[in-house]
Amino acid sequence: MDATRGRAGRWMDAVIDGRFLAVADPSVVRAALVHALSAGPASAWRIDVEPLAGVVLERATTGWRLVLGAPLRTGG
Repeated sequence: MDATRGRAGRWMDAVIDGRFLAVADPSVVRAALVHALSAGPASAWRIDVEPLAGVVLERATTGWRLVLGAPLRTGG
C-alpha cells in the first residue's frame, strides 16, 4: 500500500488545476483517499470501494478534501 499511495499521491499532487476523471482499481482509489486524508496506510483496508463508485477529491489551498454527497458532473 505504501508504494501505491506514493505513486497515487505524486500523481495527485502534480495536478495543478482543472477537472479530471480517473478510472482506477479499488486499491488505487483507497491509496488516493489515504493520501488525501493524510491517513496511515493501514486505514486503506477500512475503506470499501464499490465497483463504478464515484469519489470526489478537491484540491484546496491547504491540501486535499474529500467531498461526500457531491453529484458527479459530466459535460462542460
